[in-house]
Amino acid sequence: MAIFEFTDTTYIEAVWFVGDGESCDWMAVMFRDALKSPWRVKYRFRYYAGPDPDDPNDTKHVYELKLKDGEAVQKLFDAADFVSWMTLKNFGAGAQRWHGVIRGNMDAFAHWMQQQPFAHYRVATTEPKDVQ
Repeated sequence: MAIFEFTDTTYIEAVWFVGDGESCDWMAVMFRDALKSPWRVKYRFRYYAGPDPDDPNDTKHVYELKLKDGEAVQKLFDAADFVSWMTLKNFGAGAQRWHGVIRGNMDAFAHWMQQQPFAHYRVATTEPKDVQ
């Protein structure tokens, strides 16, 4: 199961990524599922078990931030941005940070991701194929 799953109605505001290139990374996405649904930031820490980016033995911790009624959307954005900078600091000297303002749908998100040096991706089908 993918950590970040979006539908045709998902609107993605921004994405953050911090990685050390060797042992761990952190990624966050600010989005809402539909025009009038609440904003959320979903983020995860990933600790690599090996060099395979799809290694099922990687350790992942997933979290989600949501706004309370009446809170400004900027507060959520600022919280994710702050966590990205703190994660960069905690990951150490070799870590790098990327941030993109997407303001669009899954296609805009995919386009941005495909241009990033840290990104690896695969196209998922609705019917999984047997992997040998």
